[in-house]
Amino acid sequence: MITREDVAKLAGVSVSTVSRTLNERGYISQEKRDAVWAAAEQLGYQAVNPMGGKKGNRQLCLIFGQNLHNGFCVELFEYMAEYAKARGYTLLLAGDLNVHQIQSISTDGIIAENEVMAVKVQRAFGKRRQIPVVSLSCGLPVVQTKRIPYIDVDGYQVIEMAVQYLKKKGHKKIAYAVPDVLAKGERLQSRSIAYRNMMLQDLGEKKYREYLIASEKEGKKILEDRNCFEEGGCGADEFARKNCDATAVICYNDEYALGMIYRLKNLGYKIPRDISVIGIDGLKKRDWFVPRLTSVSLNSKEQAHSCVDIVIDMIEGRKVGRFISVKPQIIEGDSVRNLTQV
Repeated sequence: MITREDVAKLAGVSVSTVSRTLNERGYISQEKRDAVWAAAEQLGYQAVNPMGGKKGNRQLCLIFGQNLHNGFCVELFEYMAEYAKARGYTLLLAGDLNVHQIQSISTDGIIAENEVMAVKVQRAFGKRRQIPVVSLSCGLPVVQTKRIPYIDVDGYQVIEMAVQYLKKKGHKKIAYAVPDVLAKGERLQSRSIAYRNMMLQDLGEKKYREYLIASEKEGKKILEDRNCFEEGGCGADEFARKNCDATAVICYNDEYALGMIYRLKNLGYKIPRDISVIGIDGLKKRDWFVPRLTSVSLNSKEQAHSCVDIVIDMIEGRKVGRFISVKPQIIEGDSVRNLTQV
């Protein structure tokens, strides 16, 4: 029978190095790590990693509490899965799990959609199973834990960029359209806070309230259960009902913006002649619509790669930072009218 002593002798390392490598414990240089796994494979040693999978069949798990109506979540998963594969890992997708389901997961590392979910995962595993966990933030309120690395896009900066872009295009009357569940809890939403801070002084309290377009779908109280495209259609109806005189509207995300444009066109509005629309996310599907949507990109590809890099570094014993900020950027389309050229 092949033993770890045999693997250590062939690899030219100590038995303790073999044990730590096979059990993913502590820091081992990549050179020694590769030597151990090569020796184990050559000798036919059936090494099983501590998360339940054999070497060469490594897995990551992405946990989303949101449904996949959200195109941004779909793009994140696609980018993560492609990049994880290139790095020798398979990425699995899981929905919002309860404690017992989380405890049954067999994986090398976990990517959670936000810090609340990441903390839930850590607590479910407890001290007996120290599985590397990385968290996304996406500009939503975070717990700011020191133990869990997370990748963030500053939601406040996103709205600043959108407002500044529209003002450079000559727009002064700028509305903000969101699902009502976010409008009612705006003190918790960095995007809503940014819009209020940037526009309240210009508009005044009364006008500011008129320009805050809150779409409301009956029976929908939780953001994760919403179809943002349909929500955007409701936002368009609310915009028309208010007879809003804004020349531009910033939408909560791209799918909301696309739904709003679709419905506004059905209501007789010309985009961008009558109303300019800007989204947030920078989805690839923007290219499929006319007019092509202008958006503040959250750089989903960079977010996805950062998540995968960090969780793999943790799995393989390398030191990682606790916070990575991904910068948003404006991606121009045809949905914003330049009023300075009128």
